[in-house]
Amino acid sequence: MFKYKVRKPPSQPLPLGKVNTIPANNEVLSGYVQGAKASDIEERFARGLSVDKRVDGYQFRFPVISPKNHPGQLEIDFVVQSAGLIYCFQVDGAYAHKGIGKQQDDLRKDVLSNEFMRKKYNAMPIRRIPWSKLTTQEQANFTVRELIR
Repeated sequence: MFKYKVRKPPSQPLPLGKVNTIPANNEVLSGYVQGAKASDIEERFARGLSVDKRVDGYQFRFPVISPKNHPGQLEIDFVVQSAGLIYCFQVDGAYAHKGIGKQQDDLRKDVLSNEFMRKKYNAMPIRRIPWSKLTTQEQANFTVRELIR
């Protein structure tokens, strides 16, 4: 018959410190931007654009190269107009844009989209925004202020 050995409790308490309570998040997200389904980080970025007075307008999920739902169609997450300039932004999630293969695919799409947007609208090159800059609404507002000059 097998006997389990019972270990003695540690002689000293573990140095864990106190548990910090995390304040409740009062942020309520709808999951939509301009009538289209959106992730939390996309919605925070859109809200940041909406409150920035320098932004004249923006479009979420802007189709490039061919019309929506047609072969060859690519999308830019946000196309923003401010003071006569056109800005293009891609919001990168933690998992969807991870890995070498996905990063290479994103780069290929960015090259094609940049060329199209430059020729047709004289737009600025696409800027990718990591999810870590959009974890709270305050961060998203700061990121928008930083990106649009």
